[in-house]
Order: sequence, then C-alpha cells, then structure tokens
Amino acid sequence: MKNILLVVVVSVISSSAQGTEEVYLEGGNLSGLFGENDPFVPDQFRYSNGFRSLYTLERPLANGPWGSYIHPTFFNSSLYNEHLMNYDGLDQFEDNFSPDRLDPCTLTLLGTNAAQLNWYKENAQSNWQVDQQTVHILSENQIDFQFTETFSVESWGPRESNKDWVSSMFASYLMDTTASKFWFWGKEHPANSSTWIHFGGIIPEGGYDYLPLGVPIDEGSVKHESAPHRGTTNIHENAFNVKEHPYKFFTLPLYVGFVDGDTNRETYDPWSWIMMFDPAEGHNVTFTTFWWWQPEHSTALDWQYTVWSPEIGTEYSYDARIVFKPVSNLGEIVEEYQTFLIDIGYSPEVAEIYVSQIDTGPLPESIYTP
Repeated sequence: MKNILLVVVVSVISSSAQGTEEVYLEGGNLSGLFGENDPFVPDQFRYSNGFRSLYTLERPLANGPWGSYIHPTFFNSSLYNEHLMNYDGLDQFEDNFSPDRLDPCTLTLLGTNAAQLNWYKENAQSNWQVDQQTVHILSENQIDFQFTETFSVESWGPRESNKDWVSSMFASYLMDTTASKFWFWGKEHPANSSTWIHFGGIIPEGGYDYLPLGVPIDEGSVKHESAPHRGTTNIHENAFNVKEHPYKFFTLPLYVGFVDGDTNRETYDPWSWIMMFDPAEGHNVTFTTFWWWQPEHSTALDWQYTVWSPEIGTEYSYDARIVFKPVSNLGEIVEEYQTFLIDIGYSPEVAEIYVSQIDTGPLPESIYTP
C-alpha cells in the first residue's frame, strides 16, 4: 500500500490481564488498545484479536478515556479476523465458521499508529493450516487495513464446483447507528442500473405480523455482481454468514453506515462509517443487528474476503480503508473512495473513471429511519 504513514516506534508491547500481548495505538484523532487472541480463555471473558477499544477525539460525545467510543463496549474486540469459512467442514469448531479465529497469533508493533498480527500454520490449533497476516494503521479519521494469506493444505469443498472456496470474515461493530442498515453502490436487481442501495433495516414496532420486532428485513451478505454464489449446506447455526442476497449486488466496493454524532435522535448530525476495498470481486459485506440490545441503533457491518479455487502456496491479499467522519452529502463519501484508490496505487485518471459513475447528491433521506 502506498502513501500510508507509519509513525516511528516509541512505545512498547505490554501484557493484558488475560496474559496476551496488547499495545496502545494512536494516529491522528483515532486511538485504541490493540491485541492478540486469547485462544484458551472462555468465550464470555475472551479478547479476540484486533481493537479492544477504539476512540475518536472529534465526535462531540466523550464517553471513554481517550474520547468517544466507536464500537459497543460490551464487545471485547472489533475490526478483527473472526472466522474462516468454507462449504461444509466436517468439524464445525475446526473447519467451518472457526469461532473468533482461536488459532494463536503474534503481535508486532510497527509504529505508534500501526500493528501487525500473524497467524502461522505451524501454531494452528485448527485444520486450516493457513498463514495469515493483518496490518492495521491509524491516521486522521481513518483505519487502513491490509490482509494476506497463503494456504498449505486443501480444506474446502470439491474442485470444479460452487463449493471450491474459502472465506475469511472480519468483524466490524458499531454503536449509536442512526439506523440498522448500510448503503452501497450497486443494483437492486442484475438488470437494473447502479445506484445507492440500502441493505438491512429492522421490522418497526407494530409492523409486520409475520416477523417480530428486531428481525432484519435484509440479512446475509452482499456480493460483487460478477462473483459466483457460494454453495453451502446451511447445516451450521451461523450459516447466515455465507448466505448471499439473491438479487442485490454491489458494483463498486464502497459501503457506508451512519452513526449519530451526539446520540440525540432529534438532531441531524450524521457521521459516516465508510468501508472501501480493493480488489472488489472477492468481497462481501454482511449485516447483523444486535437484536437483544437497541437493535435499531447497533449494527455489525462485517466483511468477508473469498478466494475461489485457492492454489497451495499462492499468496492472496487485499487492501481496505475505513473512514469515520461527519459528512453532509454523498460527494464527500465518493471523494474518500477516490483518495483511497490513488493512495493504493491507481492513477488519478483511473480513479476518476471509477468514481465518475457514482451519484454525489444529498445523503439518503432514510438514514434516520430504522
């Protein structure tokens, strides 16, 4: 990734109360505690890899030690490597929907604003036998994310089929959302033209007889229009992570959720949570509400990276960026996507071709509608 600032290391890695390593990262107006997995700690007490807290200094509400919380405080981690998934692993714990990436990882501090996590196949407790690496970099209003993986054994469905794939899933939890849904640039139906589409939403109180309050209207994930549908047996309890919407697709990997600036629903001060990826074709974004806790104002906007027909020994990778900032129109969101493309190496001319097809008008009227 080009043009991403790494600040010289002046801090040290420390151990958390659970015994795993963690570090405090600070870049621009964002900061937080970042750490490894706790592979041997019971689920309700475990910290997963990634950010154990994430804050911004700019948001008016200051409810945390280093500014305003971005993620729900009842989750121990966010922006973390959560699952490895495939068609039908014989053992749910080891092969299919591996819970919270229990395989141990190693934390390396790259700078005061950046850290790297590595999963080595030699240390794996599961059958995946895959080397993976994530890099998180904080800077003003944004988190840059880099991911690489290399497979050493075949642990997926049969070749020459829609089951010949492996997906890595990454968690992204938000609190104080204006609505339990996100928007993306894509199509309501393959025959339609691209436009801003919303995905998610919950059944309103007193709404439909056949669905209870808090159940998502849309669920599962949104894939790129050119990607094949992943085959699955749907035999496991969280197979919804693999389920894909049958006719909604994205055409550019640009997604946005909205957070209320001061948590007062009577005022209009949306902050955007913009998610961007490259390359586009391997990505899905999933939607989940926290139905047990303010489902209309708490959302998981997780994302997945799928490799089709993986080759042993081949390195697969992608770049991502998340921007968290107040916005007043869609044009500001599109500008962030254009900047991201240029920063990762696209020429300004090519970046302009991509963004010129995106509508840049006012924000959707329904961003404060559950």
